[in-house]
Amino acid sequence: MASSCRFDAFPPKLPTRTSIADPLEIDAIPCGNGVVGMAPCPGAHGPSVFRVQWERDLVLDLRAVADWGATALVSLIGYSEMSRLGVSGLGDAAEKAGLDWHHLPIEDLNAPNQQFAKQWAYSGHVL
Repeated sequence: MASSCRFDAFPPKLPTRTSIADPLEIDAIPCGNGVVGMAPCPGAHGPSVFRVQWERDLVLDLRAVADWGATALVSLIGYSEMSRLGVSGLGDAAEKAGLDWHHLPIEDLNAPNQQFAKQWAYSGHVL
């Protein structure tokens, strides 16, 4: 007798990544006279392309960025993605953590555009 139950109708629960259990990992890339740190979005919430569920704490993650030695935070995600990840207040939180915030959004799967180039003319010089 064939079963009419479909077990694939319930996708497996994604593992949850938090700021406490999984501290923010920052990869260092030497650049000019300094170092660029790259990390997932601080404070992110929701499913990730890395097949995990983010439940990060923005304040803890930004403290980790500052403790790493960063003086600035450059975000490359747009406002809609910031909203989707639950970090609409990223800029204010970064500044409260003592970090200069530079918002240089690049649309997913696209190269930087003219607006990015204009913003980079300032931010690139300051950074």
